[in-house]
Amino acid sequence: LEEEIQTLRHVLASKVKVSQELKRKLGITVWKDITEDVNQGIRNVKESHV
Repeated sequence: LEEEIQTLRHVLASKVKVSQELKRKLGITVWKDITEDVNQGIRNVKESHV
């Protein structure tokens, strides 16, 4: 089980690295990600009927 966990962690780290590289190439920064997440949250609240 520990070996499988280590393998999954390695695969996840690799995928995160590729994702970060793609975002960097596309000009997507952490700040932009956070801003988009906050804006989406605001839209979700405005669109909810609560």
